[in-house]
Amino acid sequence: MSTPYAPTERPIVTEELLRRLDVNGPRYTSYPTADRFVDAFGPEDYARALDQRAEGGGVIGGSSPLSLYVHIPFCESLCYYCGCNKVITKHHERATEYLDALEKEIALHVARLGSGRWCRSCTSAVARRPFSAMRN
Repeated sequence: MSTPYAPTERPIVTEELLRRLDVNGPRYTSYPTADRFVDAFGPEDYARALDQRAEGGGVIGGSSPLSLYVHIPFCESLCYYCGCNKVITKHHERATEYLDALEKEIALHVARLGSGRWCRSCTSAVARRPFSAMRN
């Protein structure tokens, strides 16, 4: 990655620059953002969207790659910078019900979309000190 600065030169952070950039900004979030979830989009709509994706979703030459995000909200200790929903516990069995439900949800999506799909972006939010009990 190139920068407009020489390797030893650092950008000058002026008081004017700090004032200009000292504004509230969005915090990292998932996509779609929470304000896009509405009651009017129900289970039938979601099933229809999955079916359209499985059929190619209007993409020329087949379906587009999937993007996947999985959040595992169980941590053994608190990271003070983390703004995610989480359960702080050293009792790994507390994650069992969640992982069972996640496994069922994945199976439902595979049944609807088919297996062997290419995933362009697979992201997970797993605790910095994750449970060793997490399954593959």
